[in-house]
Amino acid sequence: SDNGPVTAEAAELWELSMAGETTGLRGKKRFLHEGGIRVPGIIRFPARFAAGTLNSQPVSALDILPTIAEITGAAVPADRPMDGISILGLSGESVRPMYWSLPTPDGMEYAYREGDWKLILDGLGEPRQLFNLAEDYYEANNLMGTRPDKLAELMHGFVRYQRDVDSDPIRRLREIQPAVGH
Repeated sequence: SDNGPVTAEAAELWELSMAGETTGLRGKKRFLHEGGIRVPGIIRFPARFAAGTLNSQPVSALDILPTIAEITGAAVPADRPMDGISILGLSGESVRPMYWSLPTPDGMEYAYREGDWKLILDGLGEPRQLFNLAEDYYEANNLMGTRPDKLAELMHGFVRYQRDVDSDPIRRLREIQPAVGH
């Protein structure tokens, strides 16, 4: 699947005649609420996973390379940090933070998640929404004013993660080298 469906409510011309379903989750494609970023993943690997096995552990496309490397016994590059992890040993418990950066129509550009807690920030990196997904699956109750402890914890994690993203050597190389053909 992709990063959330286009719903029946078209906001852009290219969305006309497209439709999808978020099963009631808030948001849709191009937004950072769960309806825009949560998608099902289906894996068939009888040697490792029994049919009908369910796991609600969040994973991302970054996990594909380390997973395939583990399956095949291939080495992953050791000269740089790897953002993904192999999903073969996941138990259902969240094992690492997750980060999204996406310019959105509503001005929210970042989301950061640790375990069941999710923080959504605007384009300047200012926190705007805080959710406990275990207790508020539909992201209806913004806890920004009620959980300063969680807000501080997630902001600390977000700033650290953002710093890592900004200092990525490949990202820096792209910024200083012009695109091919331009």
